[in-house]
Amino acid sequence: MTPACPVCHRRRSVPFIERRRMPVHQNLLLRTPEEARAVARGDLGLRACMSCGLLWNAAFRPELLSYGPQYDSNQTCSAVFDGYVESLIDALVANGVRGMHVVEVGCGRGYFLARLCAKGDSTGSGFDPAYAGPSTSDDGRVRYFCEPFEPSRAPQADVIVCRHVIEHVADPTSLLRAIRAALRPSPRSAVYFETPALEWILENVAFWDFFYEHCNYFTAEALANASRVAGLAPLLAWRTFGGQYQWLMSKVAGVEAVKHPKSLSAAQKSYTAAEHRRVLGLQAMMDRFAAGGGLAVWGAAAKGVTFANLIDSDATRVKCLIDVNPAKYGHFVAGTGHRIVAPQDARGLGVTDVVAMNPAYLAEIRGMVSRLDASMRVHSLEE
Repeated sequence: MTPACPVCHRRRSVPFIERRRMPVHQNLLLRTPEEARAVARGDLGLRACMSCGLLWNAAFRPELLSYGPQYDSNQTCSAVFDGYVESLIDALVANGVRGMHVVEVGCGRGYFLARLCAKGDSTGSGFDPAYAGPSTSDDGRVRYFCEPFEPSRAPQADVIVCRHVIEHVADPTSLLRAIRAALRPSPRSAVYFETPALEWILENVAFWDFFYEHCNYFTAEALANASRVAGLAPLLAWRTFGGQYQWLMSKVAGVEAVKHPKSLSAAQKSYTAAEHRRVLGLQAMMDRFAAGGGLAVWGAAAKGVTFANLIDSDATRVKCLIDVNPAKYGHFVAGTGHRIVAPQDARGLGVTDVVAMNPAYLAEIRGMVSRLDASMRVHSLEE
């Protein structure tokens, strides 16, 4: 029987992508190559819902996942990403998030919530089972809870921010309803979501952006439909970070029926036809660079780890992965066992060519490499 969509619960879906035995985590700090190759694995069985537009992993098993101290997805070591975060905070404050109580669902290390509250003169509460840090900051104006978000545990919020969480949750409508329940009944109350834009992945044939931790993928239409099912009215949507991410601002409303998605079917057919050619082309490119000396991939987070598992699963093409997050240095890539190194250590391993995983960081990476060793060549995935 065709599985039911977790958003609209209809059974009008088609198969999209299947991948077997993929590492279930991309950001684990693993101490040896053997430990890295022995990580838990799961299957991708992505299906596209023709009723609401959601793309979801019908083979997802949440019990395989464990977010704790060994998990590190910190991106703020990059000046580019830090500037992006600052621009988001400026936009939210300009949009009225000022003098309010802000709840962040999935606050990570708490940096975004603390900075948003400081700039907007707000108070805040952050929830994340992987949070590791002090229970308060800013003289008690911001509190942190090392636990999953529950409306009964959260003070009523004027604003709820949820960044890069909904794509990890097997039942997204339950999360949305819980968020709606925690909102203060006020015309000023609002919810802000940030999640990867499925349109960007499909348009760029970015096959390395499909991985196990993300059990849901949303187009703008699909995210709006999920909000409607949970009683949130989508009001304002926009794309950020070079089009890779999408934001949606919603307000409390009555439950509405989903609207038929217009874009997913054609995009899915186009993507399916293009992915095989893209994989073969990038394998040939990586072979060419590897033959010229020593090849490294820049970016040991979700994109780079997934790319390594799909393009170099036996760790014969790529010498190492480079990252700017010091917590990852000396650790190894889940699934393949590639070593993760600091930028300044790559040349000592014989690296002559670097492939940058994310185009948003390409200029930053080229600048760092030119200062470290101008003879190392930096390539984009479009070459």
